[in-house]
Amino acid sequence: MLAFIGPNGAGKSTTIKVMTGILYSDTGDIKILNINPMKKENN
Repeated sequence: MLAFIGPNGAGKSTTIKVMTGILYSDTGDIKILNINPMKKENN
């Protein structure tokens, strides 16, 4: 089990949305199991 906790406005929902590819970040990079969820060819 994993908990992702923090105060309101800390970016918890935004982080999850970027990790799942729902939102795209303007800067930075993310990889989950060596896959970038922001690239459409992964789908």
